[in-house]
Amino acid sequence: MKSVVILGASGDIGQVLAKAFYNKGYNVVAGYYKNKQTLEEVVGGLKQKNNQFFCHQINLKNEDSIKEFFENAQKDVGKIYCLVNCAGVSKPNLLIDAKTSDISEEISVNLTGAMLATKYALPLLEEKSSRLIHISSVWGVVGGSCESTYSATKGGLISFTKAIAKEMGPSGLTANCICPGLIKTKMNAHLTKEDYSEIKNETPLNRFATANDIASLALFLASPKAKNITGQAITLDAGWTL
Repeated sequence: MKSVVILGASGDIGQVLAKAFYNKGYNVVAGYYKNKQTLEEVVGGLKQKNNQFFCHQINLKNEDSIKEFFENAQKDVGKIYCLVNCAGVSKPNLLIDAKTSDISEEISVNLTGAMLATKYALPLLEEKSSRLIHISSVWGVVGGSCESTYSATKGGLISFTKAIAKEMGPSGLTANCICPGLIKTKMNAHLTKEDYSEIKNETPLNRFATANDIASLALFLASPKAKNITGQAITLDAGWTL
């Protein structure tokens, strides 16, 4: 039975990812930062199967916490088949008004934390078949106004993923990024109904991608069918950024 680690599993997208992988038969090791109760409710709502679901706290701004999390994951499941990093923070603002502390937090969680999580996951990954999936953003591909620092971290995550795809390819690991467009989550709570309507009208398919779409793509990238897909940043935005 294969095992997956999902970071940011208590978030709006992370919850959907965790449920999707569990329902597909994976053992799930879910990492959360603050919302333990939310994740426990997710677990409580799952139909019990033969696979297992574990929850551990992780602070991606703290290397000791990251190291401890993966030590616990190893105790839970031994080898890991797939790491899905869905954790992220966004501090929208004009660059001229951006606080240094906000910039540091975005870098720490979105980029440095992702690098360190990958570092500590690599020794636990199954040889010749493992998967690394980072959730980036369309802003990491095209850049976003009032999201310059967030865009920089997500763009860095894409470059990091491409580099790891080259570095670990000879060992059989594939590494890819999913780059969602606008998803209706708490991270985007600052947007108004008018904002959503305007963006929808600017989108060729006239709809938004969903967390379920992200989960479906992640499951595909984790499957044997995607064994030759690596180093890619796959945009999932209904054509918004074309």
